[in-house]
Amino acid sequence: MNFKSKIKYYIAPFIITVLLIAPLKLAGQIDQLSTQYMNNYLLINPAYTGMHNALATTMSARHQWLGIDGAPKSYILSIHSPINKSYTSIGGLIKRYEQGPVQINKADFTYSYLVKFKAPVMLSLGLSAGATQTAINLTGLSTVYGNDPYLMENYSNAVKPNFGFGAFLYTPTLYLGLSIPELLELNYKNENNNIYSNKRAYYLSGGYTHKIDRKWSFKPSFLIRYSTLGTLTSDISGVLHYKSLYCAGLLYRTNQTAAALIHLNLTENLGICYSYEMSVNPTVYYQNSSHEISITYDIYSFYKRSKHRRFSKKSPEIEEGMKSMRYF
Repeated sequence: MNFKSKIKYYIAPFIITVLLIAPLKLAGQIDQLSTQYMNNYLLINPAYTGMHNALATTMSARHQWLGIDGAPKSYILSIHSPINKSYTSIGGLIKRYEQGPVQINKADFTYSYLVKFKAPVMLSLGLSAGATQTAINLTGLSTVYGNDPYLMENYSNAVKPNFGFGAFLYTPTLYLGLSIPELLELNYKNENNNIYSNKRAYYLSGGYTHKIDRKWSFKPSFLIRYSTLGTLTSDISGVLHYKSLYCAGLLYRTNQTAAALIHLNLTENLGICYSYEMSVNPTVYYQNSSHEISITYDIYSFYKRSKHRRFSKKSPEIEEGMKSMRYF
C-alpha cells in the first residue's frame, strides 16, 4: 500500500466518526476548554502523572474570542515526574482562569500508580487533591439602570478543597482515558443570590497512532466532556507527524468551532505548540478567534530507566515506554 492509499484508508473511517459524533450539541459556555489538551493532559486526568517518563514541565496560555471584553483567559503550569524504581509518580498543577468578573485560582497535587497487565498493556490510576480560590467583581460590572441590588457586593471566598480521579489505559500505539478532575460541585453565593456554580464534568478520551512509514505517522484522537449541567461536547482531531519532530493537524468541536494546530519539537527536550481556533457556524455574524500556545520541557537526566515502565523486555525499541503524548 503506497503513501496516498494509506492516507485514504485511515482518514476515511476517521471522517465517518466525525460525522457520527457531530450532531452532539453544546448548550452554553463550557469553561476550561483547551484545544491542546494532549499537550497538558494533566489538566483533565491525574492518571497522566509521570507519563512522560521524565521531569516534565508544561506552560500554556489560552485567550478566547479576541476583541470581546471579559472573554475567557487561562494560564496553566504543570510539573510531574515518575519516582525512580517504582510504579508511582507525583506532580502538581497551577491554574488561573478569568472570565468576565470571575477570577479563579487553582492548585492541585496529583498522584498516579502504574499497573502492568500482559505486555504491552499498562494502566495508570490517578488521584488529585487541591484547592480553589474564587473572586467575583460584581461592583465592576456596567449596568443599564445602575444600583442593581444583586450587584452591590463583590464575592471572595476562602480556599475550598476539591478532589479528582482518573484512569489511563495505554499501549505503544493506543490510549484510552476516563476521569473526573473535580468531584465536588462548588456553589458561590453572596447575601442576595447564587452567583456562580462549578459543575462536575466527566471526561472520556482516546487516541491511536498509525505508522504510515518510517518517517510519517497519523494520529486521530477524541475527547468527550459531559457536565452535570446537562452539556455535552466532543473534540475530534487528526494530526500528521513527521519523524516525531514536526506535526500539524485539525480539530473540530461539536459547538461548531474548528482549530488548526502546529507543533514543533525543537529538541528532544523542548516542544512548542500553537493553535488557532474560530467558529464555523454560518449563523454567527461576528466570529471571534481564539489563540492558544503551550511550551513543554522534559528533563530526562533526572529519570533512570526502570523495568517497571517498560512495555516488554523483548522489545528494546520501546523499552522506555511512552516518552510523551508529543511522541505518542
